[in-house]
Formats: sequence, structure tokens, C-alpha cells
Amino acid sequence: MIERTKKSLFIEEIGEIFWFSNEQFHAGHRVWLSYVVGTLPVHVTLLAVLMTAFAGYVI
Repeated sequence: MIERTKKSLFIEEIGEIFWFSNEQFHAGHRVWLSYVVGTLPVHVTLLAVLMTAFAGYVI
């Protein structure tokens, strides 16, 4: 009986740890996503400049 309780407590703990790390992961993902969306114009501009420079170099 005690062993079973220990086991279920252990499973609950693992579940909580997993849930917490999952929450942390999602929070980090949201931050990363908002950063990417926020800096998207910069990336697009840089890409356009690079493409133009590359095209000019090739031609």
C-alpha cells in the first residue's frame, strides 16, 4: 500500500516537473516568436540588400 502511494507521488512529481518545463518552453517560444515577428522588417530589409548585392555581383 505504501509502495503504491510512493509510486503515485513520484508520478505526480514527474508530471508537475514536466508540466512546469513545458510551460517554461512555451513562454520562451512566445518570447522568441514575438522577437522574430518584431524584427521581421529588419530581416527582410537585410535579405533584400543581400539579394540585390548578390544579383549585382553575379550580373
